[in-house]
Amino acid sequence: MIGRVVFVACMSVMVVLLFAPTTHAKNKGLAVAPARLEMTVQAGQSSEGSIMVGNYTDKPLTVNLFVQRFAAVDYTYDFDFSSFDGSWILFEQPRLTLNPKEEKKVKFSVNAPDNLASGGHYFALTASADMSGNGLGRIARVVSQLYLSVGGEYKQSGTIGNGSVPFLVYNDKILFTFDAKNTGNIHYTAFFYGHLDGLFYSQSDQGVNHILLPGTTRRVGGAVSAPNLPGLYTLTYGYSTDYSKDIVTKKATILYLPPWSIAALVLLLLAIKWVWQKKKSAKS
Repeated sequence: MIGRVVFVACMSVMVVLLFAPTTHAKNKGLAVAPARLEMTVQAGQSSEGSIMVGNYTDKPLTVNLFVQRFAAVDYTYDFDFSSFDGSWILFEQPRLTLNPKEEKKVKFSVNAPDNLASGGHYFALTASADMSGNGLGRIARVVSQLYLSVGGEYKQSGTIGNGSVPFLVYNDKILFTFDAKNTGNIHYTAFFYGHLDGLFYSQSDQGVNHILLPGTTRRVGGAVSAPNLPGLYTLTYGYSTDYSKDIVTKKATILYLPPWSIAALVLLLLAIKWVWQKKKSAKS
Protein backbone atom coordinates (compact mmCIF):
# COMPACT_ATOMS: atom_id res chain seq x y z
CA MET A 1 0.00 0.00 0.00
CA ILE A 2 1.01 3.71 -0.28
CA GLY A 3 2.88 4.22 2.97
CA ARG A 4 2.87 6.92 5.58
CA VAL A 5 3.61 10.43 4.42
CA VAL A 6 5.72 12.98 6.22
CA PHE A 7 5.87 16.57 4.93
CA VAL A 8 8.21 18.98 6.65
CA ALA A 9 8.75 22.70 6.09
CA CYS A 10 11.20 24.81 8.04
CA MET A 11 14.13 27.20 7.96
CA SER A 12 16.38 24.84 9.91
CA VAL A 13 16.55 21.17 10.91
CA MET A 14 13.16 19.50 11.61
CA VAL A 15 12.10 16.11 12.83
CA VAL A 16 8.60 14.68 12.30
CA LEU A 17 7.27 11.33 13.41
CA LEU A 18 3.95 9.65 12.63
CA PHE A 19 2.30 7.49 15.25
CA ALA A 20 -0.40 5.09 16.24
CA PRO A 21 -2.03 6.82 19.23
CA THR A 22 -2.21 3.72 21.41
CA THR A 23 1.57 3.17 21.56
CA HIS A 24 2.56 6.13 23.75
CA ALA A 25 6.04 4.86 24.58
CA LYS A 26 7.06 4.88 20.91
CA ASN A 27 5.67 8.33 20.05
CA LYS A 28 7.72 11.47 19.85
CA GLY A 29 7.11 15.03 18.73
CA LEU A 30 3.97 16.09 16.86
CA ALA A 31 1.89 13.21 15.54
CA VAL A 32 -1.35 12.39 13.71
CA ALA A 33 -3.35 9.22 13.14
CA PRO A 34 -4.49 7.42 11.13
CA ALA A 35 -1.79 7.65 8.49
CA ARG A 36 -4.47 7.01 5.86
CA LEU A 37 -8.21 7.62 5.93
CA GLU A 38 -10.81 6.57 3.33
CA MET A 39 -14.19 8.27 2.86
CA THR A 40 -16.97 8.05 0.30
CA VAL A 41 -19.31 10.97 -0.40
CA GLN A 42 -21.87 11.96 -2.99
CA ALA A 43 -21.61 15.23 -4.90
CA GLY A 44 -23.80 17.83 -3.19
CA GLN A 45 -23.84 15.97 0.11
CA SER A 46 -21.93 16.23 3.38
CA SER A 47 -20.00 13.81 5.55
CA GLU A 48 -17.87 13.96 8.69
CA GLY A 49 -14.66 12.35 9.83
CA SER A 50 -11.96 12.78 12.45
CA ILE A 51 -8.25 12.43 13.04
CA MET A 52 -6.21 12.14 16.24
CA VAL A 53 -3.54 14.76 16.96
CA GLY A 54 -0.92 14.14 19.64
CA ASN A 55 1.78 16.13 21.41
CA TYR A 56 4.60 13.83 22.48
CA THR A 57 6.97 16.48 23.81
CA ASP A 58 7.56 17.79 27.32
CA LYS A 59 6.03 21.23 26.56
CA PRO A 60 2.62 22.50 25.40
CA LEU A 61 2.14 22.80 21.63
CA THR A 62 -0.13 25.09 19.64
CA VAL A 63 -1.21 23.13 16.58
CA ASN A 64 -2.67 24.56 13.37
CA LEU A 65 -4.77 22.29 11.18
CA PHE A 66 -5.35 22.81 7.46
CA VAL A 67 -5.94 20.89 4.24
CA GLN A 68 -3.61 20.34 1.29
CA ARG A 69 -3.88 18.34 -1.90
CA PHE A 70 -1.43 15.56 -2.58
CA ALA A 71 -0.49 13.62 -5.68
CA ALA A 72 2.03 10.96 -6.64
CA VAL A 73 4.91 11.81 -8.95
CA ASP A 74 5.08 9.48 -11.94
CA TYR A 75 7.54 6.59 -11.79
CA THR A 76 9.15 7.43 -8.42
CA TYR A 77 5.81 7.75 -6.62
CA ASP A 78 7.15 10.42 -4.33
CA PHE A 79 4.38 12.62 -2.93
CA ASP A 80 3.81 16.15 -4.15
CA PHE A 81 1.84 18.54 -1.93
CA SER A 82 0.03 21.67 -3.09
CA SER A 83 -2.33 24.21 -1.57
CA PHE A 84 -6.06 23.58 -1.40
CA ASP A 85 -8.08 26.75 -1.93
CA GLY A 86 -11.49 25.17 -1.48
CA SER A 87 -13.57 25.72 1.63
CA TRP A 88 -15.60 22.51 1.41
CA ILE A 89 -13.23 20.52 3.64
CA LEU A 90 -13.04 22.21 7.05
CA PHE A 91 -11.74 21.36 10.50
CA GLU A 92 -14.18 21.90 13.36
CA GLN A 93 -11.26 23.24 15.43
CA PRO A 94 -8.47 24.50 13.12
CA ARG A 95 -6.28 25.63 16.02
CA LEU A 96 -5.77 23.88 19.35
CA THR A 97 -3.33 23.68 22.24
CA LEU A 98 -2.11 20.30 23.45
CA ASN A 99 -0.46 19.67 26.79
CA PRO A 100 2.61 17.40 26.98
CA LYS A 101 1.72 13.78 26.13
CA GLU A 102 -1.86 14.82 25.28
CA GLU A 103 -3.75 13.66 22.23
CA LYS A 104 -7.07 14.97 20.99
CA LYS A 105 -9.69 13.86 18.48
CA VAL A 106 -10.44 16.59 15.93
CA LYS A 107 -13.48 16.43 13.66
CA PHE A 108 -13.62 17.68 10.08
CA SER A 109 -16.46 18.01 7.57
CA VAL A 110 -16.61 17.35 3.85
CA ASN A 111 -19.29 19.35 2.01
CA ALA A 112 -18.90 18.01 -1.52
CA PRO A 113 -19.83 20.57 -4.23
CA ASP A 114 -22.66 19.71 -6.62
CA ASN A 115 -20.29 19.68 -9.60
CA LEU A 116 -17.54 17.59 -7.99
CA ALA A 117 -16.41 14.93 -10.47
CA SER A 118 -16.92 11.31 -9.55
CA GLY A 119 -13.84 9.27 -8.76
CA GLY A 120 -10.88 9.77 -6.45
CA HIS A 121 -9.76 13.04 -4.84
CA TYR A 122 -6.73 13.11 -2.55
CA PHE A 123 -5.96 15.42 0.36
CA ALA A 124 -3.49 15.77 3.21
CA LEU A 125 -5.07 16.64 6.55
CA THR A 126 -2.12 18.57 7.92
CA ALA A 127 -1.09 19.43 11.48
CA SER A 128 1.60 22.08 11.92
CA ALA A 129 3.38 23.31 15.06
CA ASP A 130 6.39 25.38 16.08
CA MET A 131 8.71 22.90 17.78
CA SER A 132 11.24 25.47 19.03
CA GLY A 133 12.57 24.56 22.45
CA ASN A 134 11.55 20.90 22.21
CA GLY A 135 14.81 19.70 20.77
CA LEU A 136 13.06 18.70 17.54
CA GLY A 137 13.71 21.69 15.24
CA ARG A 138 11.52 24.63 14.27
CA ILE A 139 8.34 24.07 12.21
CA ALA A 140 7.01 20.54 11.84
CA ARG A 141 4.14 19.23 9.72
CA VAL A 142 2.59 15.79 9.77
CA VAL A 143 -0.28 14.57 7.64
CA SER A 144 -3.07 12.04 7.50
CA GLN A 145 -3.84 11.07 3.91
CA LEU A 146 -7.50 11.42 2.97
CA TYR A 147 -8.60 9.20 0.08
CA LEU A 148 -11.94 10.71 -0.87
CA SER A 149 -14.11 8.71 -3.28
CA VAL A 150 -16.94 10.69 -4.87
CA GLY A 151 -19.84 8.48 -5.90
CA GLY A 152 -20.89 8.12 -9.51
CA GLU A 153 -19.34 6.31 -12.44
CA TYR A 154 -16.05 4.71 -11.45
CA LYS A 155 -13.62 3.75 -14.19
CA GLN A 156 -11.21 1.11 -12.94
CA SER A 157 -8.58 0.13 -15.48
CA GLY A 158 -4.84 -0.12 -15.92
CA THR A 159 -1.98 -1.05 -18.23
CA ILE A 160 1.64 -2.12 -17.98
CA GLY A 161 4.54 -1.29 -20.30
CA ASN A 162 8.30 -0.82 -20.65
CA GLY A 163 9.03 -4.22 -19.21
CA SER A 164 12.69 -5.02 -18.62
CA VAL A 165 13.68 -8.67 -18.12
CA PRO A 166 17.16 -10.15 -18.76
CA PHE A 167 17.26 -13.10 -21.16
CA LEU A 168 20.38 -14.72 -19.67
CA VAL A 169 20.37 -15.18 -15.90
CA TYR A 170 23.18 -16.52 -13.69
CA ASN A 171 22.08 -15.46 -10.20
CA ASP A 172 19.66 -17.04 -7.74
CA LYS A 173 17.22 -14.13 -8.26
CA ILE A 174 15.58 -13.10 -11.53
CA LEU A 175 14.96 -9.35 -11.52
CA PHE A 176 12.36 -7.50 -13.58
CA THR A 177 10.88 -4.01 -13.83
CA PHE A 178 7.84 -2.52 -15.55
CA ASP A 179 5.63 0.56 -15.55
CA ALA A 180 2.11 0.18 -14.12
CA LYS A 181 -0.41 2.87 -15.03
CA ASN A 182 -3.82 3.50 -13.53
CA THR A 183 -5.90 4.66 -16.52
CA GLY A 184 -9.12 5.05 -14.53
CA ASN A 185 -10.53 7.75 -12.25
CA ILE A 186 -10.28 5.98 -8.88
CA HIS A 187 -7.43 4.50 -6.82
CA TYR A 188 -7.10 0.80 -6.27
CA THR A 189 -4.81 -1.66 -4.54
CA ALA A 190 -2.72 -3.80 -6.88
CA PHE A 191 -0.71 -6.94 -6.22
CA PHE A 192 2.49 -6.65 -8.27
CA TYR A 193 3.95 -10.08 -8.86
CA GLY A 194 5.97 -12.44 -10.99
CA HIS A 195 6.26 -16.20 -11.33
CA LEU A 196 8.35 -18.65 -13.33
CA ASP A 197 7.20 -21.67 -15.33
CA GLY A 198 9.13 -24.32 -17.19
CA LEU A 199 9.10 -27.97 -18.17
CA PHE A 200 7.85 -29.82 -15.07
CA TYR A 201 8.34 -26.62 -13.04
CA SER A 202 5.92 -23.97 -11.77
CA GLN A 203 6.17 -21.27 -9.11
CA SER A 204 3.54 -19.54 -7.03
CA ASP A 205 3.20 -15.77 -7.39
CA GLN A 206 5.84 -13.68 -5.61
CA GLY A 207 5.12 -9.99 -5.08
CA VAL A 208 3.91 -7.03 -3.00
CA ASN A 209 0.84 -4.80 -2.69
CA HIS A 210 0.82 -1.09 -3.62
CA ILE A 211 -1.84 1.54 -4.25
CA LEU A 212 -2.13 3.12 -7.68
CA LEU A 213 -3.64 6.60 -7.90
CA PRO A 214 -5.67 7.49 -11.00
CA GLY A 215 -3.80 8.94 -13.95
CA THR A 216 -0.38 8.02 -12.53
CA THR A 217 2.38 5.65 -13.57
CA ARG A 218 4.44 3.69 -11.06
CA ARG A 219 7.80 2.08 -11.84
CA VAL A 220 7.68 -1.35 -10.25
CA GLY A 221 10.61 -3.64 -9.56
CA GLY A 222 10.40 -7.23 -8.50
CA ALA A 223 12.28 -10.50 -8.27
CA VAL A 224 11.49 -14.20 -8.32
CA SER A 225 13.58 -17.09 -7.08
CA ALA A 226 15.60 -18.94 -9.70
CA PRO A 227 14.80 -22.63 -10.27
CA ASN A 228 17.08 -25.49 -9.24
CA LEU A 229 17.95 -26.63 -12.76
CA PRO A 230 19.25 -24.70 -15.78
CA GLY A 231 17.10 -24.32 -18.87
CA LEU A 232 14.55 -22.17 -20.66
CA TYR A 233 11.74 -20.73 -18.54
CA THR A 234 8.85 -18.31 -18.96
CA LEU A 235 8.55 -15.36 -16.59
CA THR A 236 5.01 -14.02 -16.20
CA TYR A 237 4.82 -10.60 -14.50
CA GLY A 238 2.23 -7.88 -13.96
CA TYR A 239 -0.49 -7.14 -11.44
CA SER A 240 -3.95 -8.05 -10.26
CA THR A 241 -6.29 -5.65 -8.48
CA ASP A 242 -8.72 -5.52 -5.59
CA TYR A 243 -11.62 -4.54 -7.86
CA SER A 244 -11.41 -7.23 -10.53
CA LYS A 245 -10.18 -10.76 -11.13
CA ASP A 246 -8.76 -9.64 -14.47
CA ILE A 247 -4.98 -9.73 -14.40
CA VAL A 248 -2.71 -7.43 -16.42
CA THR A 249 0.35 -9.46 -17.41
CA LYS A 250 3.26 -9.85 -19.80
CA LYS A 251 5.58 -12.76 -20.49
CA ALA A 252 9.30 -13.09 -21.17
CA THR A 253 11.62 -16.02 -21.92
CA ILE A 254 14.51 -16.65 -19.53
CA LEU A 255 17.62 -18.79 -20.10
CA TYR A 256 18.84 -19.78 -16.65
CA LEU A 257 22.47 -20.88 -16.43
CA PRO A 258 23.75 -21.06 -12.85
CA PRO A 259 27.54 -21.01 -12.42
CA TRP A 260 27.68 -24.70 -11.48
CA SER A 261 25.95 -25.65 -14.74
CA ILE A 262 28.51 -23.68 -16.76
CA ALA A 263 31.34 -25.42 -14.87
CA ALA A 264 29.67 -28.79 -15.45
CA LEU A 265 29.32 -28.01 -19.16
CA VAL A 266 33.01 -27.08 -19.40
CA LEU A 267 34.00 -30.32 -17.64
CA LEU A 268 31.72 -32.31 -19.93
CA LEU A 269 33.26 -30.76 -23.03
CA LEU A 270 36.75 -31.42 -21.72
CA ALA A 271 35.80 -35.03 -21.00
CA ILE A 272 34.36 -35.45 -24.51
CA LYS A 273 37.51 -33.95 -25.99
CA TRP A 274 39.71 -36.28 -23.91
CA VAL A 275 37.69 -39.35 -24.97
CA TRP A 276 37.80 -38.28 -28.63
CA GLN A 277 41.57 -37.76 -28.47
CA LYS A 278 42.06 -41.16 -26.81
CA LYS A 279 40.03 -42.86 -29.55
CA LYS A 280 41.94 -40.97 -32.21
CA SER A 281 45.29 -42.01 -30.70
CA ALA A 282 44.15 -45.63 -30.48
CA LYS A 283 43.22 -45.71 -34.16
CA SER A 284 46.59 -44.22 -35.10
